[in-house]
Amino acid sequence: MKKYDVLYSEPKYYAKKEQTVFSEGTIVVRQIEGFEGLNSTDQTNDFLIVGSGYDHRLIKAVAENKDKADKVQIFGLPSLRADMYQENVMRAGRASDAIGANKSFDRESFFAPANDPFITAEVVSEIVKLRKKLGPISNLYLSPLATKPQALGFALFYLSECIGTTTSILFPVSSKYARETSVGLQRVWQYTVE
Repeated sequence: MKKYDVLYSEPKYYAKKEQTVFSEGTIVVRQIEGFEGLNSTDQTNDFLIVGSGYDHRLIKAVAENKDKADKVQIFGLPSLRADMYQENVMRAGRASDAIGANKSFDRESFFAPANDPFITAEVVSEIVKLRKKLGPISNLYLSPLATKPQALGFALFYLSECIGTTTSILFPVSSKYARETSVGLQRVWQYTVE
């Protein structure tokens, strides 16, 4: 059995709260190497799950890149801190036009703890199962743009359930990133993956 530890350092807060800028410049959406699916040419039932973080520019870029896909968002709740959830929702709201209305579910948002990759993987799995009950998914796209623990959860879901399928992890790569976006160190999390 292979086992490794992943560390995540949680900030006390973001420097400019909900006004904090993370990405700058041009954005290109790419599949993550090693997490590319067997993309289907049939795109009529594409489905995108976005782990929505603070950076509305990145959320918007992914949503627009898969503009024909049905989309849902996962928000970190409970969040790392209460104010961070409110700030996150305010920022993600700026990308709401690109996300659009969900055609599959009666809701557009789901929730997973911002600090638990294992529950995030379960939530992603449950969303996919719910969507599959409505019919086949031509291409499933995952875009983990929230906390690093949630991004790990998306990767764990992919590795445990999606290898060899039409599932891909997408990430919007920015030409430039802002420096010093957080203040202080609240705590360090350790996750053991087996």
